[in-house]
Amino acid sequence: MNTKSPYKIVEGKIPTAKEFSDWSHDKWLDFLRFLDSYVEVGKKGDVYKVTLEKMREMETYLQIHNHPYQEHIYRIGLYSNFTNPRAYFYKLNSYARMGLTYLKKHPGIVSPEMTEILASKTRFSWALNQYKVEEVNDTEVVTRDTETLDGFHKKQVSMPNIQVKLLSSMVKLADIYETVANSMSTKELKGLKTMDKMAILKNLQFIFTAGGKKVTPSHFTQINVNSANVKEAEESMLNFIKNKQN
Repeated sequence: MNTKSPYKIVEGKIPTAKEFSDWSHDKWLDFLRFLDSYVEVGKKGDVYKVTLEKMREMETYLQIHNHPYQEHIYRIGLYSNFTNPRAYFYKLNSYARMGLTYLKKHPGIVSPEMTEILASKTRFSWALNQYKVEEVNDTEVVTRDTETLDGFHKKQVSMPNIQVKLLSSMVKLADIYETVANSMSTKELKGLKTMDKMAILKNLQFIFTAGGKKVTPSHFTQINVNSANVKEAEESMLNFIKNKQN
C-alpha cells in the first residue's frame, strides 16, 4: 500500500453522515462500482464474496495514481498480509450498509446512473425503496419502507419524516429568497436592461396575489400516508402543498 496516500488519514474509518453529504456524484458512482465488484450471485441471491485473491487484486489499485477505488480501500483498512477474508467481509458489509442507507434517506442525490447500478442487484436495490404496499385487514396500505439489508438479514432504519423535510425546505427557501431580495440595491435595479426589468416584474407578479390573502398561524398538517391506495396518498400530498401555498 502507498504510505504517502492522502487517504491514510481516513484509514479504517467509515464516513460520517456529514462526510457522505460532501461526496460528489462521481464519488458515489465509484462507491457503488467498488461495492459491485465484490458482488456475486449465490444460492441465496446476490452476495458479497471476499477472498484473499480478491483482496490482493483490489490492493493493486493502491499503486495506480488517483485510482477511484483508493479511498474506499483505505476506508475499509484491512489488507491481505495481516487479516482474513471474513473480517474484511464484515467491514465491507458495514461500509456498504452505511453508504446505501444514506442514499435511501436522501433519494434526491440518486442519479439515473446510480439508479441503474442500485437496481441491478438485490444487494443494493433496497436503497431505492421509499414506500411499500402492505395488506392490512384486506386493504392495501401505503407505508414508508424502512428496511435495510445487513448481510442476509433485514433490519429497520429510522427514515426522515416527509412532512418535516417539506416544512424545513420551505423555511430554507424563504430565507434564501429574503437574503437575495435584501442584497439587491435600488442602484443595481435601475442599472438593469429594460428586458431584465420586465422579466423581474413578471416573475414577481405572484406577490400581489399572495399579499392579498389572509395570513394564518403556521401549523402542521397531518398527511395520512396510510391511505387505502396510492391515489389517496397522492391527493393528500397535493392538498398539503396546496394548503401551504395558500
